[in-house]
Amino acid sequence: VTFNTVDLFAQDIVVGQSSFDELQLAYNNMAEDIIQTRNDVGVTFLANSGQILDIFDTTCPDSATANAVCQSVFASYEIEVQNDDRENRLVEYTSATQLAIRLERLQTELDEINSRAVLQIEEGTVPTRPPSAQPSAAPSNGGGGAIIGT
Repeated sequence: VTFNTVDLFAQDIVVGQSSFDELQLAYNNMAEDIIQTRNDVGVTFLANSGQILDIFDTTCPDSATANAVCQSVFASYEIEVQNDDRENRLVEYTSATQLAIRLERLQTELDEINSRAVLQIEEGTVPTRPPSAQPSAAPSNGGGGAIIGT
């Protein structure tokens, strides 16, 4: 969940708009860092695969700043898995991504891109995928691809 205090609504946060582009780059950087930090043999981050899938206006949690406008943001990134354990990897990396968001790693990435970013990260979004999105586990280059949604 993101929040802002400049009355920026989901319909305003689109590709090409600085807040969207900064958030997408921050998410991509965080996802790549998760993969590199875990250093799992047979798991590779597909470069620049982190992307924002959808943004919805939502009720702000009690912890949000007063007069904030909040959005649920759904994003994904792709990994290549070189073994048959794709479903377990999907669960592991979804959990690792949510944990990274709770530990403010996404906010840190966003601050590194723009220390005056309009959007601020409040908490992870639950459920982790928009209702219509399904993870992909299709084979790719002899391994399996997985889209990690958050």
